Amino acid sequence: MGTPYKFGGTDKSGMDCSGLIYTGFNELGKQIPRVSYKQADYFNEVSKNALEIGDLVYFKVNSRRINHTGVISQIKSRDEIYFLHASVSKGVREDLLLDGYWKNKFVKATRPIW
Repeated sequence: MGTPYKFGGTDKSGMDCSGLIYTGFNELGKQIPRVSYKQADYFNEVSKNALEIGDLVYFKVNSRRINHTGVISQIKSRDEIYFLHASVSKGVREDLLLDGYWKNKFVKATRPIW
């Protein structure tokens, strides 16, 4: 949390959204694609209604293809689901998945299973 945003970054000096996910898996010894739209096709899709902590979520932010990703970090209720991601303006942070901004940009979710 709090790591600044840096396009293409993958360490504590700065990282982008897909770099956050890539680095997390790399620390677990797992290799996944580096960019969010490729990460979105790497694992099996799950329904938004079936989300669990650790599932990956993908968004289109002012783009025709997926260009943002995060990981589910907390589920307090089906209406209060949080995800970690790297925000351009505020760095690595936690946000509500179903708030006004992210709700309309959500595309899909996947579940990492090996």
